Amino acid sequence: MAAAGSAAAGRPKLGEEKLIIRPEKVRFIDILSLLILRRPITSYAFVDAGDQTTRDVGITPGDIFVTLTEIIQKALAAAYYPAKIIGAIVELLLNFFALNGGLLGIIWNIIRCTYSQYII
Repeated sequence: MAAAGSAAAGRPKLGEEKLIIRPEKVRFIDILSLLILRRPITSYAFVDAGDQTTRDVGITPGDIFVTLTEIIQKALAAAYYPAKIIGAIVELLLNFFALNGGLLGIIWNIIRCTYSQYII
């Protein structure tokens, strides 16, 4: 019974072994700091680390993969709304051409001064 209690005491508690990198908190200066200063990864404000993880990682600096991941996440987050708008415009134009018989159909409808029964 005592051995089971001591084994449980040696294991870290739930939540102590975590390393969460929050991309919404990453700034450009943090990315440069990761590349140039090579501080320990757990010392940055955008990293949430448990006590056990901080002890395990120690003074290990953030590597190039962490930096590249953060740059890619920032680029994808910045491209979200422009891609959404461009996608809506492309979908509208494709539906417009498909419902009106293509480009020649649109020109023919303009010449005849008619409109398609489909309203976008």
